[in-house]
Amino acid sequence: MSVVQQSQWPHVYGAGAYAIMVNDRDEVLLGFQGERHVWMLPGGGIEVGESAEQAAVRETKEETGFDVEIVRLAGMHDRFVDKGQSMFIFEATITGGEWTENDEIDRIQWFPLNELPSPISETSHARLEAFKKSRKETFYIKGL
Repeated sequence: MSVVQQSQWPHVYGAGAYAIMVNDRDEVLLGFQGERHVWMLPGGGIEVGESAEQAAVRETKEETGFDVEIVRLAGMHDRFVDKGQSMFIFEATITGGEWTENDEIDRIQWFPLNELPSPISETSHARLEAFKKSRKETFYIKGL
């Protein structure tokens, strides 16, 4: 498996929110960014006046077309590249919608949690590994 180093990506915000969606076959939904040629969790920056939970719901809708409901805060990821960045990682379930083409994600696919695709972003890989180990508890990642 190849893991894409996060240093190849620009850092444009200080806080973000991401969604981990796992179906009843224990598969996780990931999006493929063709421009960066990498699989990743849906998510992104938190906008002014928006909660982390609202950002995860909005970003998931923008990047996948799916409506989601937040189940719980799955974890936190504090990064210190260029500037401090705090990322909220939520477990979510799909409640509606359908795949919608967009400018951020070229395609989506379900992958078994124990067989993550390659190449996968360094941060998505770390977050999913932490999620698999904790499952019902909140994880914390410092650095990366």
